[in-house]
Amino acid sequence: MTIKDLTLEFVDNVVLSGDVISGSIKFVVVNSFKCDGVYVTFYGSSKIAKYLFLKLYHSTGSHHARNTHVNKRYECHLNHKVCIYKPQNKTLHPGVIEFPFCYRIKKYIPHSFKSKSGRTSYSATVQVKKHLLPDDKTKVPFTVIGFKDLNDYPWMMKSVKFSNVHRFGILLWKTLPVKVEVFLHKQAYVPGEVIISDIRICNTSPVSISHAVFKLVRYEYYYVAAGHRKHRRRTVNKTPLPGIPARAERGYRDVNLLIRPTPPTHMGGGSCIDVQYKVAVLFVPEGSYLKFGFVYNVVIGSISFQRHV
Repeated sequence: MTIKDLTLEFVDNVVLSGDVISGSIKFVVVNSFKCDGVYVTFYGSSKIAKYLFLKLYHSTGSHHARNTHVNKRYECHLNHKVCIYKPQNKTLHPGVIEFPFCYRIKKYIPHSFKSKSGRTSYSATVQVKKHLLPDDKTKVPFTVIGFKDLNDYPWMMKSVKFSNVHRFGILLWKTLPVKVEVFLHKQAYVPGEVIISDIRICNTSPVSISHAVFKLVRYEYYYVAAGHRKHRRRTVNKTPLPGIPARAERGYRDVNLLIRPTPPTHMGGGSCIDVQYKVAVLFVPEGSYLKFGFVYNVVIGSISFQRHV
């Protein structure tokens, strides 16, 4: 054994895409050896779960699969090898060796992400090359925050009011309409912010509403072939609302919904995995398990909007 305790430590293992990640490489030399160099390889990729990939693959049809790049289960976003130390036939003697390093991450790469259907991950692998001897390696993961600047979407900072009408029933029997109105103070947010909305539900039907809910939903899209994709819905957070009697109207002012940590819209960069967000107002009629309501698109970013005076 020539070296031991090979470690790579980051100053901060969470970095915004486009920023610099820094740290140090440290190891202990036990026996003298000739070093051909110390390198760090930064690597990042997206991967769709195998079962979902095969499901999408077969849904394209064999005739279509031959004409499109359907093999897109993996997608590489970052693959760069950086030389930290390269001596000229220099021998490293016993002792503690440490090399600092810094590297600027590509700007528009996807946010680190993991779910049952796929993941986007990043890592740094340090390699100590030894002359005529096997190399020593160690791999350390790090987290990338996708770049999504809300200052590029100033129109999304305006308030918006939207509404919809629903009828529920069976076959030819339909109730009188239930009208839902929602007022959002803005349409773009960052994790940690609170969505504040005013909601009014006018229930003109003879059926009471047992309960309602206001929530933020994340739509996860998985692309494999042109025109073919699957999506899954995940609730980021939700706020329950009281029920409404039949032929009654109720308003909910300043309904708060905290945005928990979540990737930005479109992951902050192109990928075979994509995410979008919608706020949803749903209600459940008395005696039913079906949810009715509607959704509206919002943008989640990583850099908050700054008002310029």
